[in-house]
Amino acid sequence: MAEPGERPEGGLAPGAGAGLVSGRFRLGELLGSGGSASVFAADDLDTGLPVALKVLHPHLSRSAAAREGFFAEARAAERLLHPNIVRVLGVGVHDEAGEYGDPQAWIALERAPGVTLAEFVEQRGPLPAAQALAVADGVLSALAYAHAEHLVHRDVSPANVMIALDRRGTLRPSGVRLLDFGLADAAGRAAVGTDVLRGQAADGDVGVLGNVNYLSPEQARGDAVDERGDVYQAGAVLYFALVGAPPFVRPTRRAVMLAHLSAPPPVPSVSRAGVSRALDRVVVRALLKDPAARFASAQEMLLAVRAAATHLAGVAAITPASGTEVKTAVLPRTRGGAAVPPLIATGTATVAPTGTGTRARTAPSVQRPMSQPEADPRQGRAGAALWLIVAAVVGVVVVAWSMAAGGAPSSLAGVAPSGSVAQTSSAAPTAPDPVGSSDAVGPTSGAVPDVVTAAVETSVPAVAGSTSLAARAALEAAGLAVGAVSAEFSALAADTVLRSEPGEGSPLTRGQAVALVVASGTNLVPPVVGSTQTEAQAAVRDAGFTSILSGRASEAPAGSVIASLPADGVELAHGATITLTVSLGPAPGTPVTPTSSAPTPTPTPTPTPR
Repeated sequence: MAEPGERPEGGLAPGAGAGLVSGRFRLGELLGSGGSASVFAADDLDTGLPVALKVLHPHLSRSAAAREGFFAEARAAERLLHPNIVRVLGVGVHDEAGEYGDPQAWIALERAPGVTLAEFVEQRGPLPAAQALAVADGVLSALAYAHAEHLVHRDVSPANVMIALDRRGTLRPSGVRLLDFGLADAAGRAAVGTDVLRGQAADGDVGVLGNVNYLSPEQARGDAVDERGDVYQAGAVLYFALVGAPPFVRPTRRAVMLAHLSAPPPVPSVSRAGVSRALDRVVVRALLKDPAARFASAQEMLLAVRAAATHLAGVAAITPASGTEVKTAVLPRTRGGAAVPPLIATGTATVAPTGTGTRARTAPSVQRPMSQPEADPRQGRAGAALWLIVAAVVGVVVVAWSMAAGGAPSSLAGVAPSGSVAQTSSAAPTAPDPVGSSDAVGPTSGAVPDVVTAAVETSVPAVAGSTSLAARAALEAAGLAVGAVSAEFSALAADTVLRSEPGEGSPLTRGQAVALVVASGTNLVPPVVGSTQTEAQAAVRDAGFTSILSGRASEAPAGSVIASLPADGVELAHGATITLTVSLGPAPGTPVTPTSSAPTPTPTPTPTPR
């Protein structure tokens, strides 16, 4: 048994309740430990909720300044209420009087489900591109919100990102949580210091803040850091999710820091085959050395990530019925005036959406029928060259024939989308009639071609309100392609199509592109100050947010909204909560300023003449 004043084994002094921290928290397993604090799973007996209890290391807790610096983290993060940010629930000091030794400061945090991104990748390896983009989406949504609150995180790393799969085993942005704002500070502050709580590295070096593998160049130099420093770190985290390693792997900490300062940004697809060029561009731009060359904000990078995710989903949705490249061109041959089995030439064409009337025939690459005897190798090269010439001539003839025919629909057996390769019969066509009559045009055998290429009009289908993936399918079914995809603020859920450009019903030629505008998943807080409580709540609801109320004495009319938190114009994720402060009227005892007007002077009587 420990003597009075002696700290029991385990590092925490007993509280009012046996084994409880501050008589309130029952500790569980160790979740993690860093240079300044350890994090435990715990149960809050006051609320009955599971929490993560971050406890300052004993040797640091001896210093009042260190405890104050520790609590500065809580003060920085307690105002951040966002679905992708772990909330601060409370702070305190265990054994503050020092009855059992040194007091120990703690911060109670919301316990986020899942594991850290670092642990997830360690256990399962690099993430698929779709999951890596979901991680980036959640992290950037959190950063965009924090930046709107004028707070820069400064320590975005895989160890500070929690991820949890849903019931179907899918990782979505809603399952991503950013934690540990221990290095958070206002934009424009320098990133080095001598504060042992915030600046001491594990090996004793003092001055560098954050995880050296994910430092921005300005942090490594000790320059002022703004939101673009977090953008750099978010790019490094995305690289880690895709590749399974930090962007700059070097033998020493110093070498890593020098790489952040001078080495070109690594390209994910170089280390992991199959990463798309769109993803490469997002990562590389975020990791550029010059902050002015990066994404200007977390919100801008978030839109780029969502565009890449939309593109990725669209590519994955392509099926053989829509967009698959197939071999279609068949070139007839003759030898000595006699027909011989055709040589199948390689060519590509896009299979038209179902219902267009276009027929396409798939065929393997250049091959010879089994009944065809092998030709003399010395004649093979000459024969190949000859057939290339024949193919070119046939192409010219077909184009000339189509132009002479004038695109008359009455002579068509079917219509192919613009840009597709038409199927022809196995006989070679002759030159068109000089008069231009389509009736006189055809193969030497007299057969009519199955399909010819012609421009066909279609119209833009209704896609507003659907997801971008469903909109892509509808456009392809109409013979149209998806063009640029951009995002806008909206009260609707992320990826909901707001409109198409051109709009619904607009006439287009098959094969033309249609741009989509989708909901970004965020919206701006509406202006509500001065409106009634009912009006303000309706405006917040219509903008896609929820609201809670608080009251305060004010000279404004009772029931009117005098403030909102966050203020109007701040960008928030869809579903975020806005606090509306409602006037309770003047406080009791407040003197009322008289509003009566000045008295009217009494007129001087005029003497009556006698």
